[in-house]
Amino acid sequence: MFCKNCGSEVPEGIAFCAACGTPVAGAPAAAAPAAAAPKADKSGLIKLIAIIAVIAVVAGLFIGLLGGSSPKSVAKKYVMAQLEGDLKTRLSLSPGKYQKYYEEEVYGDDDDAEQLFENAEEYADELDVDVKIKNFNQYYKAMKKITKAENKEELGKGYKFSVKVVDMKDMRNSDLEDIQDMYDNDEMEDYINPDKIKKGKKVYVKVDIDSDEAPDSYIVTVYTVKYGSQWKVVYVTGDDRDKGDD
Repeated sequence: MFCKNCGSEVPEGIAFCAACGTPVAGAPAAAAPAAAAPKADKSGLIKLIAIIAVIAVVAGLFIGLLGGSSPKSVAKKYVMAQLEGDLKTRLSLSPGKYQKYYEEEVYGDDDDAEQLFENAEEYADELDVDVKIKNFNQYYKAMKKITKAENKEELGKGYKFSVKVVDMKDMRNSDLEDIQDMYDNDEMEDYINPDKIKKGKKVYVKVDIDSDEAPDSYIVTVYTVKYGSQWKVVYVTGDDRDKGDD
């Protein structure tokens, strides 16, 4: 039989549920076991779990309201995604609905998308990478495989990337205005709202490549903007710290 209170299975002949202490209907009368008190303990545990869950949800909402990202964190993530050929991550770190824009406007025509997929398959075949691409999800996965093959060919099998932020500056006013103007066009109006871009930071990320074949180290400038409550990446250039700021 099962406990009418908590639903736990109760063996035949037992008068009280071992899980919650509730008397079992139809069972022979017997004195409640000394352990029947745990009913209150379990209730307290349930309340504690509920409180912890509420705190976690509130904390998550609070972090979300604060933005949940920073110029440095998105810059590092974007550069690593670039090194690994993770185009989907890069698009997700771009302002607004940039991935949707990429798929619907840049390659929105079926013939354009089909040609893109075909070119990627041909290049993958040259690198001896087996991929089949019929949609964008398969394309994003293929690009990671292709980039991995490229890296192995150039850097050797034991290569390793590491990235770290070495400097950060406020974006020049002229750069920020140029970025706002770049997104202010009819083609992008359904995907990106330039009015949500209020400020920008230039994050300088050092890339170290540990490789027997071609070790390297260099710095890139990651242009990030505050888009609504989130920091996003606009583009990456070489180290431009020799240029003056406004």
